[in-house]
Amino acid sequence: MNNIAAVFPGTGGAADIDRAKYQKVHDAIVATLKEHGPASIIELFEGVKAHLPADFKGPVQWYTFSVKLDMEARGELERVQVNRIHRVRYKAQCFHPQAG
Repeated sequence: MNNIAAVFPGTGGAADIDRAKYQKVHDAIVATLKEHGPASIIELFEGVKAHLPADFKGPVQWYTFSVKLDMEARGELERVQVNRIHRVRYKAQCFHPQAG
């Protein structure tokens, strides 16, 4: 299986994402949040882009947002309110589709 069904919390929706791209974006999200702590979506986009290889193909913002939502649904990320701004933070190592 070369795709992961990324789940969107609260909507019941999902998106099929190439497993290798999912893994790269997932790892970039985790690295960004571990380095900088809770991040707004704009900060997350910037951090992920900085961690991805230059030859990454596809819309980085779409992949970041889709993988972020999936990570929230799986309990790896949680939303927090910091100075009235919505941010996400890395919560825990939970179920990860790469292991499945």
